[in-house]
Amino acid sequence: MRYYLVALTVFAPDGTTIGTAQTPLIPTPPPPAIKKVSPGRGSRAGGTVVTIVSTGFTGAEAVRFSGSSAASFTVNSATSITAVTPPGAKGPVPVTVTTPWGTNAGSRHSHFKSR
Repeated sequence: MRYYLVALTVFAPDGTTIGTAQTPLIPTPPPPAIKKVSPGRGSRAGGTVVTIVSTGFTGAEAVRFSGSSAASFTVNSATSITAVTPPGAKGPVPVTVTTPWGTNAGSRHSHFKSR
């Protein structure tokens, strides 16, 4: 887990400082960890709508299938993304989600099989 140092100063309406600076450590969320891709297979031509289930999807910036960007994706919640697969090679491909806090590590749950 990464931490960010944040300087906090309280100001009065006239702009004068009325509080002392504090430096609380604010933890950042871990990168996402995909738990399920459903359906797990679809057309090599792309266009399959899949739901990706995980934790940590808030602020998702990219969804990729074997390095190719999803045709489109929607963050439904912090635990669900709907994505449309791009055209791709035959066989299982890794699915990755990138957030401001990183990209998921590959796992047996984070693959999509094109046929």
